[in-house]
Amino acid sequence: LAVYTRRGGSMVTVIAETEVVVPAARLGAKSLPHLLVLYSADRGIIVSGYQFSEMAAVAIPGDAQWLR
Repeated sequence: LAVYTRRGGSMVTVIAETEVVVPAARLGAKSLPHLLVLYSADRGIIVSGYQFSEMAAVAIPGDAQWLR
């Protein structure tokens, strides 16, 4: 879980292992190992969600605060 500001708004990013949060019956043949959901805390909406292969493939700002 990471929080940061982008374009003047507060953003929350959640990252999880795809196989932990998506039922096996719903995984496609080309599913990737990680799932990211981007939420706008200011607007109260999910902005985006996608699977990715490795952290280098996502654009999370360097000043993001990671919560554990």
